[in-house]
Amino acid sequence: MIKKINNASLNKSNIAFTFGGTGGHFYPCIALAQELKESSIYFIGSNNRKDSQIISKYGFKFFKISSSKKNPGLMLKAFFEARNILKKIKQKSL
Repeated sequence: MIKKINNASLNKSNIAFTFGGTGGHFYPCIALAQELKESSIYFIGSNNRKDSQIISKYGFKFFKISSSKKNPGLMLKAFFEARNILKKIKQKSL
C-alpha cells in the first residue's frame, strides 16, 4: 500500500536519494534536495569517488555502498548496506 505524504510532513522528514551509474541524475536530485530545506537529506550511492565528491560539494550527507554490475555477491552486500543505512536514518521517503 502506498502512503500519501503531504508537503508539510515531507519538509520535516528524513529523505534519502539513491542513484548510480553515469551521474546524469545527480543534479536533479540535488536541486530537489535544496528545495526541501527543512528536511534531513541523505544520499546513498556507490563507493565510486565521483559520486561522493559531487554530493559532498553541496553539503549533503553521503553514504557509500558497494556496487557491481555483474557480481551477485556484491549486489547482495549493497542491498544489506542500503537497508542498514535506511534503518539508521529512519527515512520516510526514498
